[in-house]
Amino acid sequence: MKMSRMLLRSGPLPKNLANFLEGCDLAGYNSNRFDIPLLVEEFLRAEIEFEIKRQETDDVQNIFHQMEQRTLIAAYNFIAIKQSRMPIVRKQI
Repeated sequence: MKMSRMLLRSGPLPKNLANFLEGCDLAGYNSNRFDIPLLVEEFLRAEIEFEIKRQETDDVQNIFHQMEQRTLIAAYNFIAIKQSRMPIVRKQI
């Protein structure tokens, strides 16, 4: 089903949105901590039953934090690499 103006006009937006998202995988950056809980709360306020347990959720922030470690060693390596590139940049100017 494609979200369209016709679908939005056909009834209450929260109900149409819940129907549209049913069976879809949800993904985003920090979505598991912010977007998805907000969405579920809004559905609850509108008295719409929405089971998030049926959906697969992917939070890209988790992947990013696994790839870019937040440790002292990682920070040192980042700064050391950045400073090692500085002379190259100065030579080009």
